[in-house]
Amino acid sequence: MNTWTGNTPGDSSHLYVDEAGRGYFLATYNPRGKWDGLGLRLGGPRLLHRPDAAGNPLLARYEDYGNVPEDRDPLLGLPDRCDGGPRGLLDFEALRATHERLAAEHHDAWTAGGPHPSHWPFRFTDDRAGNIALARANAVPGYALLRLDGSWTDKHDDPDYLADANAYLDALDPDTVVLDVSCHC
Repeated sequence: MNTWTGNTPGDSSHLYVDEAGRGYFLATYNPRGKWDGLGLRLGGPRLLHRPDAAGNPLLARYEDYGNVPEDRDPLLGLPDRCDGGPRGLLDFEALRATHERLAAEHHDAWTAGGPHPSHWPFRFTDDRAGNIALARANAVPGYALLRLDGSWTDKHDDPDYLADANAYLDALDPDTVVLDVSCHC
């Protein structure tokens, strides 16, 4: 990545590699801080691939998620799940439609006296249309986005994060690999 972006040690977007081969960035607000873990997202695959891409060896899938509670895995039971792959093999629109449907179902169950939906990336409200729109916007991007140029953006720092992240991901070249990762600092 450093060769591609032209970043050198000392640049804020330079990717360092620790002795275990894990990548990390030095934080500008805490120069002694670094990522201590980075890997495919735990908790079940969060992306969908196109049905015609099933079995494609370019799709990433972590096989050992452990015991994930059903209420923490909104895509449980859906076919075509993966942790990433070339953008052209991923089906962001199907993922967004699935999250819209799930948000509508959860909202209707909640307003009918059921439990408040848990483990969503936003707070459910009485506004059904708003909940569905937020579910759609949150379906593809995670909490943060690391762009190809090495820049980082997230929900905390960018008030337009969801719109910006979705537009960026939708516009990627079909050969660009997109991965859903978990990182810990």
